[in-house]
Amino acid sequence: MRIDPSSEARTFLISQGATEETLRSASFRVLNLQLGDALTVVWPGGKATIYLKSRFLQPDESGQLPVNRSLALIRHELHHVEQGHNWGFTGYWARHLWARVRHLSVAAKSSSVEAPAYEIQRAAYAALDEMGVTS
Repeated sequence: MRIDPSSEARTFLISQGATEETLRSASFRVLNLQLGDALTVVWPGGKATIYLKSRFLQPDESGQLPVNRSLALIRHELHHVEQGHNWGFTGYWARHLWARVRHLSVAAKSSSVEAPAYEIQRAAYAALDEMGVTS
């Protein structure tokens, strides 16, 4: 699944700092087996796949992602795609793996890799709250 260029969800994500390049290079898949709610895999060549638990990737009746609170998590994961663009394939994976080893945690929430993504996610939640989005 990709986010349609004319969708309100895409407009929201761009308003939260996601770039067109990031949105074009990311595809979304449902995966309910990962430890957390989402997992981003950056591939060589700048593409990325974002795996989300099914409850976060539920299109509306028109097949589009609705503007809901799931977009905050998606914005977090898109930040990892941006990291892949900035650091390259090898740099991305080296930093992510080192953060987990260093923090002895799969989440490594306070690491220099994850902390900025969580801050972006909090800002997206705040923007959704301002819009009155509750679900």
